[in-house]
Amino acid sequence: MGMNLLLIGCGAYQVPVIDEAHKLGAKVFALDGDKDAIGLKNADYSEVCDIKNLGEIEEVAIRLNSKFNISGCMTLGVECPESVGFINDLLGLQGVGRYQAIEMVNKISRYENLNDYGIRTPKYQVSAKYIKENWNIYPCVVKPMEGSAAAGVKYIENKFQLQDEEFDIVEEYIEGHELSTESIVLTQQLYMTYINDRNYEKKFKYKPYMIEDGFQMPSTIDQTIRAKVHTTIGKIIKCFQLEKCILKCDLIVKDNIVYVIECTPRLSGGKWCSHVITPSTGVEIVNIAVRMALGLPVYPKELIPTKNTAYAQRYVFSDRPIKSHRDRGISFECTGKTIKEAIENAQKKVNDELQQSLQTMQKAT
Repeated sequence: MGMNLLLIGCGAYQVPVIDEAHKLGAKVFALDGDKDAIGLKNADYSEVCDIKNLGEIEEVAIRLNSKFNISGCMTLGVECPESVGFINDLLGLQGVGRYQAIEMVNKISRYENLNDYGIRTPKYQVSAKYIKENWNIYPCVVKPMEGSAAAGVKYIENKFQLQDEEFDIVEEYIEGHELSTESIVLTQQLYMTYINDRNYEKKFKYKPYMIEDGFQMPSTIDQTIRAKVHTTIGKIIKCFQLEKCILKCDLIVKDNIVYVIECTPRLSGGKWCSHVITPSTGVEIVNIAVRMALGLPVYPKELIPTKNTAYAQRYVFSDRPIKSHRDRGISFECTGKTIKEAIENAQKKVNDELQQSLQTMQKAT
């Protein structure tokens, strides 16, 4: 029957998965809750369903598997690792299982597991009633238990602000060098990590929401910090016993200490893995992730960067309210001879887009 990939979530960011699967000769069976999701039109088979409703995706997966024999399951940039893990367990597919996914995606389970393994995280607390009466670390950050794109994440400056908020967890706010990492994990001993510097120059422009304005890579961290980041990633891999998967992390480095803010077993969104890692490093990360999901061989030498090209991403911000990363406009990813030049090129694209939009509005009026 050939290879058949079940793709959970298939919006615009997921189209590269479909393209890479087709290059490998695989057919793509795409699921999304939005009937207008772009990827539904690109896939070989598509179905609209609630991709976080395990009952719904179980019915679809069993039906598709009995007819087509599903070879692998994955996502890109969608916070649904539990659904992917559930399908992997259900159909006996390669990759992270449901239990592993839950332990990583649920913020409390994640922090408890990391702390038990000696990995640093922000100080945190749950139970809103207890927190509002006893929390005394300011500034701090409140978050929902699960989610992505910084939805529901707010910066809190004092106890009076905290009393008015609804949240599941509170964390100490750590000011430091913010990084995103993407790791290809073949075994617990064999993995490669790629690092960018997150750009939070606009972090407090939209308070209480903390909004990232893209990134740049390669990271400017020195070799000492880089070694600590790699050590931390290795500990996370062993903590959750990861193999044959992708590990996405958000980290903060302060006073030479690496703190883990997020770790999840999936490819990142925001165009980093799909549009930047490959031209910057030469590593075909989406292709590799698809092959791992399908159970195809991946060789260690494929994980080694062959390039170190500077890239930067910047977003166009409109005048509408900005409450999460989903509220940002389009982004531009640009290269340059240096990181500074790459940033300048991306910002110029943003400025040109804003100017063009302004001219269009003026003509319309």
